Order: sequence, then C-alpha cells, then structure tokens
Amino acid sequence: IARDPRWGGDKPLEIRELGLDVVVEDGVARTTIDQTFFNADNRQLEGKFQLPLPQGAAISRLGMYVDGELMEAAVVDRDRGRDIYEGIVYQRRDPALLEWMSGNSFSMRVFPLPARTDKRIFLSYTQTLEHLYDTERLVVPIPPVDLPAQKVWFRVRVKDAEGAELRSPSHDITVTKDGADEVVTFDASAYPLGEDFVLSMRSPKKVADLARSFEEDGARFLSARVRPDLTADRRTPPPGRFVVLYDTSGSRSREALAAQRRFVLSLARELDDESRVAVIAVDHAARSVSPLARAADLDVSALDAALRREAENAAGDTRLEVGLRAAAQAFGAQLEPGDTIVYVGDGIPTGLDRDADALARAVPEPVRFAAVAVGDTVDGKLLDSLANQRLGLTIAVGASESLADRAFDFVSALRTPCLRDVSAQVVTASGAPVNGASAHLASKRACDGEQIDVVARVPGEAPSALSIRVEGKSESGETFTRTIDAGTTRGGASYLPRLW
Repeated sequence: IARDPRWGGDKPLEIRELGLDVVVEDGVARTTIDQTFFNADNRQLEGKFQLPLPQGAAISRLGMYVDGELMEAAVVDRDRGRDIYEGIVYQRRDPALLEWMSGNSFSMRVFPLPARTDKRIFLSYTQTLEHLYDTERLVVPIPPVDLPAQKVWFRVRVKDAEGAELRSPSHDITVTKDGADEVVTFDASAYPLGEDFVLSMRSPKKVADLARSFEEDGARFLSARVRPDLTADRRTPPPGRFVVLYDTSGSRSREALAAQRRFVLSLARELDDESRVAVIAVDHAARSVSPLARAADLDVSALDAALRREAENAAGDTRLEVGLRAAAQAFGAQLEPGDTIVYVGDGIPTGLDRDADALARAVPEPVRFAAVAVGDTVDGKLLDSLANQRLGLTIAVGASESLADRAFDFVSALRTPCLRDVSAQVVTASGAPVNGASAHLASKRACDGEQIDVVARVPGEAPSALSIRVEGKSESGETFTRTIDAGTTRGGASYLPRLW
C-alpha cells in the first residue's frame, strides 16, 4: 500500500513487475524477490509492505534502485534503524527500512515514491528446504494485494537435478533441461497475486550424508545433512484420540480460516475409523465445536457448518494456553498413550503465556502436541519448540495447497518413528569437542524420511581435520550416532554464513 507520510490515508500500490529468481542446490534455496512498484498518484507517497518469509529463512540482501544506481542495505538494531529512516525522510532522500515484526513476518517502508514513477526493490534470502523421503519442497510466500501485477515471472534453477520429477500444485510451470540442471519457469500478465508458489522436487537418487564448507572473515562454516534410518522402529500404532484446536483469533484472515477449516475436515477423513476426534475453537476463550467421538461416526457436514460459524465470528487475541488446557481436559481424567493435541493456526500467542516452556506446561504427559501452521505469517519456531517438548511435530501449510494431500502427509508423519533430543557438535579426529566451535540445528527432532540439517561455525585456528557428530534418541530408547567427516566437504557453499 501507499500513504502520504504527512496526512496518512492508505491506497493500493500498483505492481508493475514481480519476479522470483531461485537457485536450489544441496537442499538449500537462495531466493531473490524482484519487485517494481508504480505510484500512479500525482503526489509523492510512502510505500508500506508486508513480507512473509518461509520458516527458517535468513535475509541476505536488501537493495533499492535510486536514480538508476543500486543501493545496498546494512543491518542495525530496530530503534537505530527507525531513527535513520525518519531522518532521511526529513531530508527528502531515498531510504528503505525493513523490520522483523513477529514469527516469519517482516514489514518494509520505502520513501519517497515520486509521483508517476517506478520504484524497484529486491530482497534475497536463504533457506533449508523441507525434505521427506525422496522429495524436497520449496514454498515462496506471495501475499495477496489489491491490484493484479502487470508482469509476473518465476525462474527456479535446480542444480544437478537429472532425472528429478518437478511439479507445482500452485502454478502452471514449464520445465526445461540445461545440462545437469532443471530450469522451472512461469510467466503471466495482469496476474492476481495471493497464491504461494509451491514446487516439489522428487529425486530418484539415493540420499547420502552430505557435507559442505565455506570460509569467510577468518571463520570456517560447515554444514552436514544426515538422514537417519529408522526402519527398525516402524510399527502400526493403535487408534488414538485427537483434540483439534481451531484458531479463530482476530489475526486469522478469511482465506486462512477457510484453509484451516478444509484442513480439519481432511484430517478427520484421514484418521482411522476407530480413532476418536474432538474439535475446540480457541481465541480469547475455548469453545467446544465437536465432542470426542469415533472418526467413523463423525458428521463431517455438521462439523463443516460449525467451523464456518466459528470463522464468521473470529475475533480477539490468541490465548493458546487456554486452548491447550481445554484440549487436555477433553481427554478426561485417564490419559492414554497416543493422545494428541493438534493445533491449526498461526502459532502467534497473545495471551499471558507466550513462550514454549510455559505453554508446554499446559500439556500434561504423555499427551503429544502437533501443529499445522497455516498461512504466510506464522511463528513456526515457537510451534516447533513446543512440539519438540511434547514429542510431536510441526508442518507448514499454504492456503493454496492441496490440503487433502497435506492432511494425509500429516497423519502419516504422526505414525512414523522419530529421533528425539537431537544434538550436534564439531569434534576433532580424536572425537574431542573443538574449542570455540558451535553447531546449529534446524530442529531437535527428526522423523523417518526426514533429514537432520546442521550448520556449524569453527574458528580459523581450529584443526583442519574435523568431523560433525550428530546424536539422538530413538523412541525405543536406542542411541543414534552419526559422524560426518568434514575433511571431505565440498567448498564454495557461500550461502552457509547466511544460514548461520
């Protein structure tokens, strides 16, 4: 949107061009969003933008063209950034300010947008892709805007993808071969925005442990990707009890609520007939939508109508702790193995308890917590932390995706064995921890078919012969250990400092 910085008043801002340039390599995507806006007004305005990014994405560049010259951004703390921005606005020069808001949501302000003039901005970020068995999944959030974009183009280069099957459930893509790479394209004119770009990449190649490296500013960055074999822990679980928390707070848009409703209905259809399921709506209070009953006996049409009524009255804050306590009470006094709370929403609590540790205390053991983060603006980090503490999992779902397929994936994942308490450290050839080295994990949990992604930073004076050791506990209590020789890493992974 655009506004007059002196008098206020918002109005739609025309998008002349939106481009996505993505390179996928070794399970990592480097994405650049290239946007050109047009101020159709006869006066100078300020641009305001909401930018949802994928969970775990790290911003690497922000640039803006000023009088034909590319200007690069610098990172400063929030208050300092605002002071600089306001000062430059006062001087009638060209600043841009990008701020983290909450979850994976960023806000950007740009001034000035001269009358009847284009303004071109680009933003780059790096992310580790979601991986399950032989398929990687790329999601680029594209929020809805009031006016269609005059020109839209997407370009995705998938490195070393020979034999891979690439498809998009969201856009009509074209796939061409370029040597060992596959190139995905999409082009459109006068195109309405609001549907996330989703690309799945299925590879027939056997996934092996992978290590990469890069050196910058006297430090060595390492990465390791490990896929644990949990075949021995696979089993057929008995029917369980599920209480679904349906987020109806004021932060949920009409599109997000509709996607949540469709996912809950698909989830109910995917559960075993003998499983028992209940649904509770939660915002500032918790309300029973459907009591605990056999999935086979559930009246899906009645549940659909009840969820629609709840969505019509969506308002208020998100008292997630209230919903969790209500869900725990719905199981009754006698808790059973397999009891699971499934939260469906954005994961951004606004009640008294807002951190994962406090929220976990509202979920009694042995109840599991699983989450479905729906929409572009979500707090996947909090949901994943809560799921880690309560032996569950978290998936992210776009409103435009096939929700029946995602519900099937979710239920299947709930039934698969997982590693818990996963940790990683950099060690020497003798197995001793390296002083000053630290390792970061995307998640402390990895289920069958998933990968463990590790990024580590090592001081420049550390020995050259290093390894990354990954450990965890299986559900049967066995210790999992895998050591990846960092001496065999491939260099040139310039994206690693950004992931760190």
